[in-house]
Amino acid sequence: MASPHDPNQPPYGQPQPPYGQPQPPPAQPPAAPPPAAPPPAQPPQQVQPVATAAVEGWAVKRSVVRVVLLLFGGTYIFYWFYKTRPKVTAELGTHDNVTAQTWGLLVPILNWFIIYWLLRDIAEVRRRMGMPNDLDAVVMLVIWIFVSPAGIGLSQNQLNEYWDRRSNGYATDTPLTFAEVLAAVALWIFFILLAVIIVIIAVAVS
Repeated sequence: MASPHDPNQPPYGQPQPPYGQPQPPPAQPPAAPPPAAPPPAQPPQQVQPVATAAVEGWAVKRSVVRVVLLLFGGTYIFYWFYKTRPKVTAELGTHDNVTAQTWGLLVPILNWFIIYWLLRDIAEVRRRMGMPNDLDAVVMLVIWIFVSPAGIGLSQNQLNEYWDRRSNGYATDTPLTFAEVLAAVALWIFFILLAVIIVIIAVAVS
């Protein structure tokens, strides 16, 4: 029966060292390769500026003086409401039939309810933005009823302040268009055309 193999002895078949001489050290496992050198340090990257809010799409304000002056045209309130109502509604995430409400401004008593709903929603979007409402919607409605130019001017100023806060100062005035001016003086144009037609008829039958 073979005796167990001594790990300190050389393998079978190889010559044995003479007795009394030190035994060779046991074979060591191969040394691990040196660790790979770290990659060279990258040069510092240039810091990119923080992106700012886009200016496009924030032309939503209107000058208070412009709105008040155009209101004296007689029909500007319809244009102003038609342009203002959907923006306020979108900020609240609700739904309003803007076209029906605009036509509703022609109906007595109902028109003041429609204006009040808009004033209430303007106050609400300001409240959500953490802005104070110095005048309650009911007080604003009273001003609208008795001093309409002052009422629309105050409402437009509230909206301008809101858009400035909402856009971090990027809101700008909506460009004055021919359609806006035409909507403001449409009543005067109607009366002038009516007068011209009456004069023509009077001359024709005389």
